[in-house]
Amino acid sequence: MTTYRPMTIVGLASVTVLLLSAAPLAQGDGMTPLHLAAERGDHELAVSLLKAGADPAAVTRTGRYTPLHVAAKGGHHLVVRALVDAKADVGALTTTGAAPLQFAAASGSSEAVTILLEHGADVDVREPQWGQTPLMFAAASGRTEAVKVLLAHGADVRAQAKVVDISARNRQDSAQSRERNARVAAIQKQLAAAKTKATASAGSPPAARAARGRGAEDSGGEPEPLGYADLVGAQGGLTALLLASREGLEDTAFALLDGGADINQVRASDRTSPLLMATINGHFDLAMRLLARGADVTRASDAGATPLYGVLNMQWAPKARHPQPAHYMQQKVGYLELAEALLKAGADANARLTKSLWYTTYNRDLLSVDRSGSTPFWWAAYTLDVPAMRLLLKYGADPNLRTVKVPERYKEGGPDPTGPDRSGLPPIPWCRSTETECRPPTVRRGRGLSRPSAADRQSSARGDAPNG
Repeated sequence: MTTYRPMTIVGLASVTVLLLSAAPLAQGDGMTPLHLAAERGDHELAVSLLKAGADPAAVTRTGRYTPLHVAAKGGHHLVVRALVDAKADVGALTTTGAAPLQFAAASGSSEAVTILLEHGADVDVREPQWGQTPLMFAAASGRTEAVKVLLAHGADVRAQAKVVDISARNRQDSAQSRERNARVAAIQKQLAAAKTKATASAGSPPAARAARGRGAEDSGGEPEPLGYADLVGAQGGLTALLLASREGLEDTAFALLDGGADINQVRASDRTSPLLMATINGHFDLAMRLLARGADVTRASDAGATPLYGVLNMQWAPKARHPQPAHYMQQKVGYLELAEALLKAGADANARLTKSLWYTTYNRDLLSVDRSGSTPFWWAAYTLDVPAMRLLLKYGADPNLRTVKVPERYKEGGPDPTGPDRSGLPPIPWCRSTETECRPPTVRRGRGLSRPSAADRQSSARGDAPNG
C-alpha cells in the first residue's frame, strides 16, 4: 500500500487521494491533515476530513496541540465551529497548560471566543506558568472585541497573575551555593591535611571564605548594597488592565475600565499602578486619559516610583544598544505637559525612591549611580533638564534633598575586611603636606584602615595629597 506524507494540503483532490489510501499521515511533529486544515483555516477541507473519520482529539508530538488549539490560535472561527460540533474537547490543554480559549482570545476572533464559551469553555481558565487568563491574553494583545465578549460572559477583570519572588529565589540559590562551597572547601582541607602537616599558607582559608558567603554575612552584619535580584524583588501579579497599560493599548484599557476594572488596582508583586505602568513605558497619551478618568497620582511602587518620576525618567532614560522603549517619542502629549498635569492633580514633587529602579538601566547599570532617595527634581537636575527643574520648583520641589548614602560593596574574592592584615608588611604611613611627621593609619575594630576625615579630603582636593 502506498503511503502519502504530503508537506501541505493543496486541495480537495489531494484529500480524496489521502482518504482513499487509509495510511498513516501524521508528519514527524504529529501534525495530521486535520491539524493542517485547521492551521490554514480551510473550513471545507476540515469538514471533509471529519466526515471521513479524522480524529478531532489527535495531538501533536510537540506540545500536544489538538486541531482545536491550532484553529483557535489562527482565529479561524468556522473551523472552530466544525471541530466543536464534532465533539472536540474545548478544555484540552497543551503540555504548557494552554487551552483553546486562551489562543482564541489572543487571536482576537470574538466569534471563536463566543463559540468556545457557548460550548462550555472555562472563561477564567489559567495557564500554569504565570496563571494568566484568556482575558489577560486578549488584553496584552489589544484584542478589544475579544475582551468585550469575555467580559460579557463573566470574566474576572480583577484577576491577577502569579507572583514570582526573585529575591527569595536568589537567596535560596545563594544558600545552596554557599553550602556547596563549604563542602568543597572541607574536602580540599582534608586532602591538604593528608598530604602535608605544614602550616597553612597565609590568607583566609577556603573554608572561611565559603562560610562567609555573600550579603550581610560578608560585613559582619553590616548592610551591603542591594544586588540585582533584590532590586527586582518580585515579578508577575499583573492584571488585564496592567497588561494593556504596559503596551499602551488605549481602547483595550478603557474597555476593561468600562467592564469594571479598578483604575488603581496595583500589581501584586511591586504595587505598580496602571498609571505608573503607562508612564514608565512612555505611553503618555494613555497616562493623560487615565489621569482624566481619576487615576491616583500619589500611588507609588514598593521602590517609591511615582508616575511623575516615571515621566521624567522615560524622557531622559539612558540609551543602550539593546532594545528599549521608544513609545514616548510617538506621543501627542509631551512629557512636560503630562508632568504638569500630574502636579496639578496632586503629585508629590518631593517623593523619593526607596531603592534604585532596576528597569531604568536595561539590565546593566550604565550610569553606575545609586538613585536611592532621589526625587523627580534630582533626576531633572542630573539630566540637566532646566525646564523640568523650573516646573518642579514651581510646585514646591525641594532642591536640597539628597540621595541616600548606600553601604560599600566588598569585592568578592578579595581580602576579608573584618580580619587582620596577614601580609606581614608594615602599615603605610600617611600625612598631610602641612605636617612634619607622618603617622600610621588608625584601625577600627573589625574594619581595617579608617578612611581620611573630611579635612583630609579637602586638603587632598587642594593638592595637599599625602606624601608618605
